[in-house]
Amino acid sequence: MQGGRDSSMNSALVMARVIYEDLSILNVSSWQHWIAVSEVDYCDGLIYINTDDRSYEITKRYYVTGNFSKYIPFGACRIFAECDDSEFLPLAFTDGEKTVLIIINDTDKSGQISLPEGTLCAVTDDSRNLEESYADGNTEITPKSVTTFVLQGGLG
Repeated sequence: MQGGRDSSMNSALVMARVIYEDLSILNVSSWQHWIAVSEVDYCDGLIYINTDDRSYEITKRYYVTGNFSKYIPFGACRIFAECDDSEFLPLAFTDGEKTVLIIINDTDKSGQISLPEGTLCAVTDDSRNLEESYADGNTEITPKSVTTFVLQGGLG
């Protein structure tokens, strides 16, 4: 981390919590990141560029933004979602054809979720960047992570 730059998962989880609160508490209908590419030494960009050596750094905030923007269909509506563990923050959206469930885990503990086999899972955590896999029943919610699940149809 240089100066104010923070490409860690902690910074990404702060941003994910802001998105969660804006969508679930303030009921906003859309969300956008103010600065996507930054050359300023401050914790604001999704991608940092260095014009001197023409290099760039992709942050965890970039990938967590993808947990939302890549999977929530345009025009989807937010629907009610809750977790047994009150420390996990769930958001769910549907467009009638598929349901997207996002779970923000800002704790040091893991959890389990039971999903239909073949459900698409995308995880951003300390070691993964929007890594996709498919559920085989019980799926782990890793510590300090944002996990997106895409289910065909509704939640049941």
